[in-house]
Amino acid sequence: MKNRSLLNNNYLGVVVLFWNDYKKTIKCLNSLFNQNKIYPLIVLVDNNSEQHYFEKITIWLKKKKIKILKNKNDFYKNRLKNNKKKIYYIKNKENFGCGLGHNPGYRFLLSNKFKYIARMDNDIVVLKETLHNLVKRLEINNTI
Repeated sequence: MKNRSLLNNNYLGVVVLFWNDYKKTIKCLNSLFNQNKIYPLIVLVDNNSEQHYFEKITIWLKKKKIKILKNKNDFYKNRLKNNKKKIYYIKNKENFGCGLGHNPGYRFLLSNKFKYIARMDNDIVVLKETLHNLVKRLEINNTI
């Protein structure tokens, strides 16, 4: 696998869905931002949470100096910058449940031609090499 491709901003996108929980969400995001050798764009989809949950996440993101992109114009202006310091935020207008809740994130990543898209719920924490190893496996075996 070419390291150059790992740094490509449209290489890997990870859709993380959350609803009314900031503690698990922050742990999940922290594990994604601490990945080695790969910098996915994280698309955080809020499944219509109460506002104070996202406010807690925002405070954490600001402490980590991670830019929150809330619309496509922000994304397009910042798309050439390292994904390690940005997150794209989408708020669903209603709670669509676990199955449909991820869909706005998928649509966003597909419309921006990401090569790989991962789906996560906010209660998942991944080890530092997880995403790199998964993408490496996909790159080695194109029949998967």
